Amino acid sequence: MNIFKTINLRVRKIRNIRIIFLLGLTMFNFSAQGQGKDSFHIYVLEKRYDENGEHFIKNNGLLKKIDLIGGYMIDPKERGLIDLESIKIYLNKLYPQADDEGVLCLNIENRLYNNLKKHDSGTKEFNEAILGLSKMVEYVKGYRPNLKVGIYGLPFRFYYPSQKTWDKGAKLDSLLSKTDYIFPSLYVLYPDKQKGIEANNKYWKENLDSAFDYADRLKKPVIPFIWYIVTIGNKKFGGELLGQNEMVRYLNFIKEYKSKNYNTVKGVVWWESSKNIFVENVKQASHLKENIELNSSKILSTYIGSFIRD
Repeated sequence: MNIFKTINLRVRKIRNIRIIFLLGLTMFNFSAQGQGKDSFHIYVLEKRYDENGEHFIKNNGLLKKIDLIGGYMIDPKERGLIDLESIKIYLNKLYPQADDEGVLCLNIENRLYNNLKKHDSGTKEFNEAILGLSKMVEYVKGYRPNLKVGIYGLPFRFYYPSQKTWDKGAKLDSLLSKTDYIFPSLYVLYPDKQKGIEANNKYWKENLDSAFDYADRLKKPVIPFIWYIVTIGNKKFGGELLGQNEMVRYLNFIKEYKSKNYNTVKGVVWWESSKNIFVENVKQASHLKENIELNSSKILSTYIGSFIRD
C-alpha cells in the first residue's frame, strides 16, 4: 500500500506541475498579446473632428492624442527660417502650464527642411538647416520639458532609387538624436489599383528600413504618419479615399513590420487635414464597393473599427 500511495502522490505532483506550467504559459501568452496591443497606438489630432469623432476617440483605448505645430506657426512670415517667438505663442496655447505633458509633432517644410534633403552634410546650406532645426527642438523641449517631440517627415520619404540620396548615411543623426520620436511619412503615393500591392509593400518596407536605421541606432521609437487618401500629388487618383480593406492592410503591414533588430513601430499618426482642405480634396473612389460617408469622423470610426476587428 505504501508503494501505491507514493506512486499516487508522485502522479498528483506531476499533474499539478503540468497544470501550473500550462497556466503559466497561458498567462504569458495573454500578457504578450496585451503588451503588443498596449505598445501600439493610433495618434490622432483630436481637435479636427466633430463631436462624434471626439466621442469615438475618448472611448477607444487604442487612440491617443497628438498635437501639431505647423509651418505657418513656425515660419509665419515665410522667410525660410525658424521663428522661436511664434512657436512660443502656440506652445502657450496648446500647453498653458510649464509642466504640461503631451506628444507634439513639429511640421516644417520650408527652405531649411528642403536644404536638409538637397544638400550633403558639411555644406553651408546643410549646416544652417541642422542648426536651425536643432535649435527649434531644443527650444521646445526646454520651454515645455515634459513634451515628447518629433519632426514630421524625417528621414525623408522616397519612392524611386534615385531619391535615396536625400538621406545618405547618417546625415540626420545629430538632429534626430535630440527628438523623442521619429515621425516618417508613409502616405500612399499610388493606390494598389495603380501600381499593385507588391509595389506598395516594397515602398513601405524600404521607408521603414530607413526610419529604423536611425531609430535602432539612436534608440528612438518610430511612429509613421499615414493617411486614408491617395496623396494629392497623384494626378490620376490624388484625393481618392482608400478602401477599407486596403486601409486595414496598410495599417497591418506597418504595425507588424520588424526592423533588422526585431523592433516594431510604436504606433502611427492618423493624419487629418483641416476641415476646409478635407472638403476640397477628399473624394469617393469609383471602384469601391462600400460607399463611405465623406465625413472625417465617420471615416475614422469606420476604418479604425475595421482594423480593430481584423
